[in-house]
Amino acid sequence: MGLEHIFSESNMTEYAGACLDLAMKIPEQKGFDTLLIPSRGAVPFFLGMAYALKKFDWSDDHRRFREELGIHSLIEPLLPKDCGLKVGASKGKIKTLLIPFTADLNIKSKNEQEMIEITRETRYYWSRVATSFMKEPRIREKDPYFASFVDGILKNIEGRKKLISSYCRFPRVKNFAIIDTVISGRASNDILKAFDKIAETHNNGIEGIINASEEMPVPYAFLVVDEGGRKLRRKFLTYINRKKAVGQVKTYPINRIVSEDEGASLEGVAAVVYPGLMESSKDLVRYVNDHTEPFFIGAGSWHIVPNDNYLNNFARFMDLVYSSIDFKYAKDFGDGMGRAKEIFEEKRKEFVKYAKKQKILARHDCDPAILNLNPNYAIDRFYETRSHVLHIDFDGQATQDIISEIIRSVNKGENCLEYRYKR
Repeated sequence: MGLEHIFSESNMTEYAGACLDLAMKIPEQKGFDTLLIPSRGAVPFFLGMAYALKKFDWSDDHRRFREELGIHSLIEPLLPKDCGLKVGASKGKIKTLLIPFTADLNIKSKNEQEMIEITRETRYYWSRVATSFMKEPRIREKDPYFASFVDGILKNIEGRKKLISSYCRFPRVKNFAIIDTVISGRASNDILKAFDKIAETHNNGIEGIINASEEMPVPYAFLVVDEGGRKLRRKFLTYINRKKAVGQVKTYPINRIVSEDEGASLEGVAAVVYPGLMESSKDLVRYVNDHTEPFFIGAGSWHIVPNDNYLNNFARFMDLVYSSIDFKYAKDFGDGMGRAKEIFEEKRKEFVKYAKKQKILARHDCDPAILNLNPNYAIDRFYETRSHVLHIDFDGQATQDIISEIIRSVNKGENCLEYRYKR
């Protein structure tokens, strides 16, 4: 399928329509103080929503929401110019939080059913990392899921001091809303069901996730659905419809999510996973209320556009998205399209021409050297999947050393995490 068809006027105006719908509806949803971005695919829609917000300043609720929105510093390099948004979560009543739920895994030694289970466990892990932010910062640092991610991955392997600081200082979250994309529905089902399970565990007194006297709410979800929902599998659609019926989900079907699974060039974010660490963590158990439970680690992280080439590609794509929003808004809300349609058509033609020349949708293997990983850990192999997720496997000794460091990091918080050979 050619780029002219993929980035057609119809596809781009529907894409823009979803951004405008999010900008209209998110400020109207009450009761949440943090907007969680759990997938790379949601990043361009969040940025499009952020750009579109200023168009609704004629509404007091929408203007107030834009003034109260604090942007996670991780995403600052990607923000639209002159958007007028505050950078720094502590600067806004409504915060944004990026957590790398990426579970697009390809482990050649696993069959399909095993991979489904691993991806489900990965998303549960990240849901527990996310809910650790519902604790006060001084308590959060002792949370085993938070510590395994921030100390075990970001500090020990990747040395990302600025990002660590932003997570450690992030104000306590009381209630999440989620913005995400949907293809088959599996990921959204896994994530929302994980939050359901965590809330049930806490509210039934099985494990205290936050203060025992507080009830844990489940997140509200804004879901942009690809191909009008035609790819949604029935068993996943049933769950989403139930969530919609009880007022916990809002869907935005569009013709094509042109940026989905296209890597940093169209998503602004490069995803890295460490499958060998995930596999080794299957032998980890922790003690909770006098019993043991598995402690699977969905080891991975996000990196904002890792080089100038990706940055330029993404900037050009978002420039097209923003012009699409201008055109769509002028068409639906303005007194006339004026120059907006001409500018959009010019931007679209320029982007298609540029994308063909740069082969923007091609897979470009990423060298882990640009990530500046801890040199003490030898890399055995790395590869990038069709969904543009970089997989890095460390050698056997490095893997064991990292797992040992994760155990030390978690147990500093007076949790009891052990490595047991169960297989």
